[in-house]
Amino acid sequence: MVEVSQASLQRAESTPAATDPPPRRRGRRLGSLLNVRSALADVVRRLEAGTIEVGVARAEVYALSTLGSLIVQTDVEQRLTQLEERLRGRSP
Repeated sequence: MVEVSQASLQRAESTPAATDPPPRRRGRRLGSLLNVRSALADVVRRLEAGTIEVGVARAEVYALSTLGSLIVQTDVEQRLTQLEERLRGRSP
């Protein structure tokens, strides 16, 4: 019979399995253009300070630019839907 110490069991329970997804990090909220602009400014500051590689900065800027475009497109789509609903209410 194999004896297993309590400490070994606790370590095994706390060690993530290879199939477990990585834990989610709580990052900044990027749901508005103001927040995206702030994140872009942070990338530029880190690049100028030399704390981030150019390739990483390029990837972050691309992702943030894409997110900013999606926010604008979603806003335009919502406004267009509201206008269409108003026009439907006025037509005979």
